[in-house]
Amino acid sequence: MLHNIWQSIDLYFQRFEFNASVYYLLRWLGYQLTGYNQIAVIGPLLSLATFIAILSMAAVKKLGSVRRLAGYMAAALTVYLLLATTVHPWYITTLVALTTLSHFRYATVWSCLAIFSYSAYRTSAYTENLWLVALEYTLVGLWLLAELYLYRQQKKHANLPRQSVAQPK
Repeated sequence: MLHNIWQSIDLYFQRFEFNASVYYLLRWLGYQLTGYNQIAVIGPLLSLATFIAILSMAAVKKLGSVRRLAGYMAAALTVYLLLATTVHPWYITTLVALTTLSHFRYATVWSCLAIFSYSAYRTSAYTENLWLVALEYTLVGLWLLAELYLYRQQKKHANLPRQSVAQPK
């Protein structure tokens, strides 16, 4: 049974590709360097990078509340989805649910933009429009960066000591 599970995971990471972000960039680079699709190498490396990133997040962070746990789960799922070779729109639904407990709305934006990926099914030839994929991930990335910036600014201002205003006598 474990052998069959491993074969399924291996198949997923080394053969399937759909609506990917980082993988598509690395795939393009692989084509430039070798002339062919490097999914058999890139897929497992991205899964290893995902595993290490999530493990390091789990080892460092303290979880004191359900809201904080949901935030770290959302961060881990975001890392997974950004490094995955296959991201169907429904994969994002769990991320949307997790981010409802936070101030972040990038997952909602992503769920709306992921609909672009279905353009691949507009003909029987099944070809993804990589410009739409690039648009999807560029907008999601910019939204996420803006939210992270605003979150850090808010935290920075919340941690500043309040100055007392001297009252004239």
